[in-house]
Amino acid sequence: MSTADEPGFDGPWSFSRPSPIAILGVIVTSVVWLWFGGPLGLGLAGLLVLGVFALSPPFAFGFGQVLLVGAFSEEVAVGILLAESGLLLILLSEYSRRPHSRRLQLATITAFAVVGGIGLTAVVLEVDLWILAVASLLVASTIAYVLHRLERVRLDLINEE
Repeated sequence: MSTADEPGFDGPWSFSRPSPIAILGVIVTSVVWLWFGGPLGLGLAGLLVLGVFALSPPFAFGFGQVLLVGAFSEEVAVGILLAESGLLLILLSEYSRRPHSRRLQLATITAFAVVGGIGLTAVVLEVDLWILAVASLLVASTIAYVLHRLERVRLDLINEE
């Protein structure tokens, strides 16, 4: 974590061109806000665009979270989840600027697809969001466990017991 005394710390103000992943995040979040928020969503989307251009990604993410509170009521949980997936892209967009960042870009897009997919599945299947969240956690836990076991087998760390 960098502080103001360390070289390379710019503070919250970046005034730089956002990465393509951040632009995708702004588009996704803005479309969701327009869809669910109407004219208020349009104003909040405009503020988010200004925030992404004026602030560094972590600060733009936080700014988006504050705007998100004003955009929705609690009954639009799917809209909140879809908007969060766009804000997640903004938060993780800085990784796409690093050298050799193809894996980081893929991980960012995968995280977006998982979070957004949960929301879209909730809309299509008309089920409660918490059911899909629990199912997704179970699937992710199973995949992580299988990968862990595979790694132990490949590194020959399995005992004969």
